[in-house]
Order: sequence, then C-alpha cells, then structure tokens
Amino acid sequence: MKTIEERANAAWSDYEYKEGELYSTCFIDGFSAGAQSERDELTRWRDPKEELPPVGKIVLVKIIFGSGYTLAKWGDEGWWYADSEEWAMSDKQVIGWRPIYENKQDALCIFTIQEYP
Repeated sequence: MKTIEERANAAWSDYEYKEGELYSTCFIDGFSAGAQSERDELTRWRDPKEELPPVGKIVLVKIIFGSGYTLAKWGDEGWWYADSEEWAMSDKQVIGWRPIYENKQDALCIFTIQEYP
C-alpha cells in the first residue's frame, strides 16, 4: 500500500496543469492534508457515551474483555452481538465503536489493520 505522500506525488504526476514548483507544492500539500483528514475520520474510534451508531447497524466495537474487538449492533435495548439476538452486551463492556465501511460495488467489508497501544 502506498503512503499518502506517494499517492499525492502520483496524483500530481497525472495532473494536467503542471505550472511550476509552487503549484506542485500546493497540490501535494493539499492532497496530503485532505487524505490524512479523511483517514483520521474513517479510523476514529467513537465514544459510545457521546455518540451511538444508527439502530440496527453492525459496527466494530472495542470491548474490555476477550479478544478486545467484536461485531455488534446498537438497538432500542442496548448493545447486541451482531450474530445473536439473544446475547446482549452491557453498556460498560463497550468502550469504543467504528463504522464498517463497505465497497459499494461488491459490498465487501474493508478493515484497516493497525497497531493499537
């Protein structure tokens, strides 16, 4: 996978209007800032005390036990494991959540592998 800077340079090399180094610097800096901002938003963990997912939508949740992550959904009666209508989770077990973004063409889930402290 290319870094954001490598992608910015590749986008600049494909750009048709290449008038001077100032334009190159502005283009690459702007592209990089936008890409980094988008990445930060897409990988941001949401605090369930401040923000909840849409009811019934399956999300990736960070939990305080076990493997540390699972799929769950928020419902009218709280958190539920995604693969069960019978196994509820305590609100205290969920310490963060993230949407699962899908490729609109084939609806495959896209997960970003990262190292967390």
